Amino acid sequence: MLGPDACAMVKPICDMEEMLLDMLKNTEFVMLIDESTVRDNEALLLAYVCFINQNEEVVEELFTRNLTNTKGSSMHKRVEEFFQEKHSSNKYTCLCS
Repeated sequence: MLGPDACAMVKPICDMEEMLLDMLKNTEFVMLIDESTVRDNEALLLAYVCFINQNEEVVEELFTRNLTNTKGSSMHKRVEEFFQEKHSSNKYTCLCS
């Protein structure tokens, strides 16, 4: 369990994710995803979003998730799972590198 000090440090991070997801609900955005093998064949999926906010281009990391393999279908499934977990029905365009 986290103590009060640790909880106070973690809370703003959760709030930032919520703020980003709320912003994306009313904004057109493009998602960039990339997979990376870090060690011992451990693969990660990195997802970023690009959008315009107050006439400024914004690029933010949306999430990082573990992958069991690097197939396109597995990456797409992890993206779908993220939006389901967050109860978001966002429509998105996805660019893979």
